[in-house]
Amino acid sequence: VWHSDGSACGRLIGIADHLTAAAKSNPLLLDAMVRAYLFADHSMSDQVEQVRRRLALTFVNGSGAAPYTQRDEEFGYLLADVWTSQALALTRGRTNEMGMRARMANTIHVVARNGARRSR
Repeated sequence: VWHSDGSACGRLIGIADHLTAAAKSNPLLLDAMVRAYLFADHSMSDQVEQVRRRLALTFVNGSGAAPYTQRDEEFGYLLADVWTSQALALTRGRTNEMGMRARMANTIHVVARNGARRSR
């Protein structure tokens, strides 16, 4: 697990690292979670959306945004979606922890830079 530098981006990367390490420690559970999340039909859509929302809010709350805005929540959903897609790639052997971390860090930094430009 990598450590954050205390910045909002660093905290978000730290959260992604923690989630990844926890998932990597139990690959069978991760595989079951990813399959259930990705292949659920419409009858399970409320439960899938609840899991997605909790993951998104984990990122939002970890960013230190308080009170958080709709834009912060949208950012959290984006991070949840990227993390989930990377978790699938991890379970299928298409990436490793370092690759997953790099993609999450890149996403976090790109969106943070875009947000900083828009707030000027």
